[in-house]
Amino acid sequence: MARQQFHLLARAIGFTTVRSVRTLIIHNEQEYYAGAQRVLVNYVKGLVEAGVKPTVMAVPDIRIFNELAELAEVVPLTGNQPFSPLKLFRQVRQVCGRVSDQEPTILHGWAARDWELISLAGALSHSPTMGTLHDHPKADFISRWRRRLMRLASCGLDRIVCVSRAVEKACAKTDYPAKKLVTIHNGLVPAKSSTPSSSPVLRLGFLVNLAATAGAAAGRVFEMIDTPREVS
Repeated sequence: MARQQFHLLARAIGFTTVRSVRTLIIHNEQEYYAGAQRVLVNYVKGLVEAGVKPTVMAVPDIRIFNELAELAEVVPLTGNQPFSPLKLFRQVRQVCGRVSDQEPTILHGWAARDWELISLAGALSHSPTMGTLHDHPKADFISRWRRRLMRLASCGLDRIVCVSRAVEKACAKTDYPAKKLVTIHNGLVPAKSSTPSSSPVLRLGFLVNLAATAGAAAGRVFEMIDTPREVS
């Protein structure tokens, strides 16, 4: 699955072949959020098993740092929490220095908190950039200040990778550049749909990791349902 996702990512940024693609994944989150970070570990593991050798820049304080280091080359990155412009510029220097050494073909910001870093580093190093969005752009735990910063940083991204069609539609409604949005499903191969039921009742199963912010996402699921039906 990771290899398939990587092929989709490479094509989304404009590459016709992935043989020469060298990806530098950036994740500067210092707190542990089980969902996206667990997916990152699985993604890197899958890439390595598929013969792709990514490089990851991450904050050493993060819980998954050692796990990542066992799978691939991991470069320590200075933290930026709480956010400050000075810390951000230090990070930009680190990333640009790594780009100069490694000459990656893609800078990949793994989560929304990485976007401003990726956007600036990509502009200064003239590197293609993409940022992944794992959450609804108006999720309750994303502050208004952070939402504005995300929209501003998105201007410097070549592609915004949404983990579902619902997230992509939400981004399009939130003034993100539609031409930059692309959906690459986060870990599950789309199954063939069964025969539609004529029942007006929709039974919805919602599976999440046990994390502090997971419950907040449940309410958003119902907002993302396109067809109005009675939900039980």
